[in-house]
Amino acid sequence: MLLIETPFYMDQVLKFDMTENAVITALPFLSLWIFSIALSRTLDWLRSKNVITTTTARKIGTLFASLVPAACLLGLCYIGRNRAGAVVLMAVGITSIGGMFCGFLSNHIDIAPNFAGTLMAMTNTVATIPGIVVPIFVGILTHGNQTISAWRVIFFVTIGLYIIEIIAYTLFGSGEEQPWNKVTENKEDFEVKPLKNEKTHV
Repeated sequence: MLLIETPFYMDQVLKFDMTENAVITALPFLSLWIFSIALSRTLDWLRSKNVITTTTARKIGTLFASLVPAACLLGLCYIGRNRAGAVVLMAVGITSIGGMFCGFLSNHIDIAPNFAGTLMAMTNTVATIPGIVVPIFVGILTHGNQTISAWRVIFFVTIGLYIIEIIAYTLFGSGEEQPWNKVTENKEDFEVKPLKNEKTHV
C-alpha cells in the first residue's frame, strides 16, 4: 500500500505537482535503505553480545516494519490536507519498512537454512499478490471519488492487515532452527550401483 499507492494519494488528495511528487516519493526509499542497514547492524551487534536472541531480533525488525507504518497511516486518516505533515508521515512510514530486511525476510535462513531458497520462493510468491490486488482495490474505491474519506477506507484496511501481521508474528515467529530442517543422509544414496543387466568388463 505504502510503496505502490503513495504517489496516487499525493496526486489525488494532496494535489502535488508530478515533478514534486517524484522527488518526494523517491527520497524515503533512500532513507529506507540507510535505516535497514543501521537497524540490521544494531540488532546483529546486540545478538553478538547475547543481549537479545535471534527470535527477538527478527520480531523487533518486523515490528518496526509493521507498527510504525500502521501508526503513520492512522495519522494520515486524520491529518486532512496538511501536505507537510502528510509528507513527513509517509516518509517515516516508508523508511521504517526497512525493518523487514532484518525481520521476517531474514527469518527463512534462521529457521531452515537447508530450505531457505524454497521458503523464499513460496513466501515471496504469496507476497506478490497484494501488488496485484492493491491497485485494483484502490481503483474501485477511488473511481470518481478521489476524496480523503475514500482513502481512509483504504488506510484502515491496510492498518487492519498490519495488526493481523503484528499479532501473528509476535505470537508465532521464531528465529530457531526447526526440526524439519534437518536432512539425514544415507551413504547408500551416494553409491553408484550397477544395473541388473549391466556386465562388467576388465
